[in-house]
Amino acid sequence: MDSNIDGALNDFFHVVPNPLPTASEYKAHIRRVRNSLLTSNPQLDERYCSLINPYTFHTPPARITELKQLQSALHAALLAIINNWWTIPRYQEAIPVTPKVERVLRALDIRRPYTGVGCYRPDILIPREHDGPLQICEINSRFMFNSYLILLFTGEYFDYNASEEDLRRFKKQNTVQDVKSAFSQLFDPTKPVVLLKARERGWDAHFLPYICNTSRTVDPKSLRLVPCSSSPSGYTLADDIGIIEQVALELHQDELDALDEQILLELGAICYNDLRTVFLVHDKRMLGLIFQELDNLVASGALSGEQAAVLRRGIAETHIPGTESFQKIANEPYNKDMWLIKPCLSGGGDGIVLGKNVDQETWKTLVNSKLDDHHNLSAYQSKASSQSHFIIQRYLHQRRLTFLTKPENAEDPPQIVNWLTVGGMMCLNDIFLKPGWRTSPSEITNTSSCGELLYSVTINEEP
Repeated sequence: MDSNIDGALNDFFHVVPNPLPTASEYKAHIRRVRNSLLTSNPQLDERYCSLINPYTFHTPPARITELKQLQSALHAALLAIINNWWTIPRYQEAIPVTPKVERVLRALDIRRPYTGVGCYRPDILIPREHDGPLQICEINSRFMFNSYLILLFTGEYFDYNASEEDLRRFKKQNTVQDVKSAFSQLFDPTKPVVLLKARERGWDAHFLPYICNTSRTVDPKSLRLVPCSSSPSGYTLADDIGIIEQVALELHQDELDALDEQILLELGAICYNDLRTVFLVHDKRMLGLIFQELDNLVASGALSGEQAAVLRRGIAETHIPGTESFQKIANEPYNKDMWLIKPCLSGGGDGIVLGKNVDQETWKTLVNSKLDDHHNLSAYQSKASSQSHFIIQRYLHQRRLTFLTKPENAEDPPQIVNWLTVGGMMCLNDIFLKPGWRTSPSEITNTSSCGELLYSVTINEEP
């Protein structure tokens, strides 16, 4: 069992007590995590607390350096692509949007320069080979707070409950104050921030009052326009209570697309994440676009050759329908075990099909039917039909790691398991805050079915 005693400090491992906790000790550890989080935020859903593993996860320093380099190159690539979106037709062909959204995003290019991506959380996979590169498999940027804040407040718990030896040997990457400082890049501290939320239950968004000056939660149905002589459009955004000056978004793309066009534009002028990040960066096709544009980005000076090499190693090979590379894969169903299908706008692993889990005929039928859908849809379809959009991505053989997790029977001691792990790179503009991790027994690693969230620490290299 990997632990804080015998775990290799140049590798990933679960930092657990030695000797291993009894059933009663484990329950006490779980209660302390829960009570600490609920003390920090009494409104937090207790089900969220139950997802937190009570022990930390070690990320080796070399991997932290690797992630920082990957994040820096990724941010440069995203800025270059988004800022040239309307001048390079193949970008628009790769990720089409509805006519209304196109008009809004074009208008935002005039009203609001795109100087940073905002909050984005690339998901990263750990390869089976110990010396293999970590790889980004998708970029999450729709709900800007998810995983950022819960893991940071969990870090406050570990500050007070870690052993003296662990405090000496390990350090966390960031504090709550670090995150507050990073978020100050986005929100003006002199103006109140409203949370715009509808059907999404909201997880980390409940911690928002702890990092910025929030005033209230607003339902998008209550948004309206009021005349404003200082606004470029002549309008500003308000609800029944008053003028809205800053917005934190917690809406799905279809909820945004359902808004009146002028309301969407006024929202886009004052919200985070930026609508260009929500509609374009979050789309799974963005990774395929970056992958195919690396040489062009180097030629234009947007990326250095070294940055392109970092992204080529660190992005899972991704192919977009309509490209020659995609068609080649579609014509070779006997290689299905090397690939997976992923819907472009899904989340939580919904709709992912691993080629190795279906027979050859099923894979061929699935790929061809999706390809037919792609050809039959107009370039500017409704978001309702955009579920037909998907990418093919190279399957990565991932490493299983040893964890101590909650038992199946609540009266038993914690169980030792060999589970898969997916990381989330917590990024804000050009800042890499830290990695967060989640683990589960499934290759589609999420916390919806017995998965757990892990708080990351790294070895303290200072004497």
